[in-house]
Amino acid sequence: MPRLHSIIQRSLNIPKVQLEKALSGERFIIERHGGPVAALVPLSDLYQVTRKEQPMGHRVAFNNVSGGEGKTFLTFHLAFALADLGFRVAALDCDPQASLTKRFGLHDEEGAYQSGSDTILPVFETDDPVLPPPVHVQGIDVWPANRQLVDADTRIMSHMGRLSHLSEALDKIQNQYDYILLDTRPNVSPLLSASTAAARYFLVPISAHKGLENLDELLRLVKLARKEDRSAHIAFFIPNKVTSTRMGKNVLQNISEYTEIAPISPPVRQATIGPEAELFRTGVTRHAPKSPLASDIRTLADALVKATQLGDEE
Repeated sequence: MPRLHSIIQRSLNIPKVQLEKALSGERFIIERHGGPVAALVPLSDLYQVTRKEQPMGHRVAFNNVSGGEGKTFLTFHLAFALADLGFRVAALDCDPQASLTKRFGLHDEEGAYQSGSDTILPVFETDDPVLPPPVHVQGIDVWPANRQLVDADTRIMSHMGRLSHLSEALDKIQNQYDYILLDTRPNVSPLLSASTAAARYFLVPISAHKGLENLDELLRLVKLARKEDRSAHIAFFIPNKVTSTRMGKNVLQNISEYTEIAPISPPVRQATIGPEAELFRTGVTRHAPKSPLASDIRTLADALVKATQLGDEE
């Protein structure tokens, strides 16, 4: 990367200090013959200029039937990274364990958001599915979860026609957001099926060999989602918690064997700064914006934006 910076500096003939400021997010005007001819600006400026006036309503589910692969981690930190780029972001916790909810700090106060009516559960209890109001957290709209959400499985099983109710409820709000992120539960269940059926794009984090063990089940869920949206597909596999160890390299090699199913995203490294940011109830791109992990998350956010823009053109 330093070599690339040097090439950019020579090509644009700008002082090194100005380039460093631009790379840190500051805006820099390039002048020739006494007048402005170009500018170096943050990606957030570019997306603000080029994004459509109407919210895009992209529904993105983080899926892996295997637990511990980093679905919640990536949902949380990508939500902040996308919001930092100027996008309108919603995050739905679709797991009764409520790990995403806890990361946002919504369970820090005893008794807060412990009712089923605070969650997505109500959409499975009526023939006219409507989501409850979200909780506004640092520029992100969050639908929390709690233990009451486990009742969703019973509600869906007793009325299988309600399997599509979360998707129908999102239809009513998707024009308010650019990205709607769904953090799904790991176990196979009616709630997982309903959460999957509500999305168009699927991001599959893989941090170890077991992350590929249930790929057949994941493909079945994607097939189910296509009944709601024929364009539903895996956007990419995400190498997550990547290390420089031999095992880490083996995982990357194994993931590369699945490129016929979906492309592989830029990797996200394992770093303690991520959990540290979560202790402060914020994303790593805000807590430690210059950290290597923050750079990984921003790169992943940019890859997601490009993937969804490509989907819009198809």
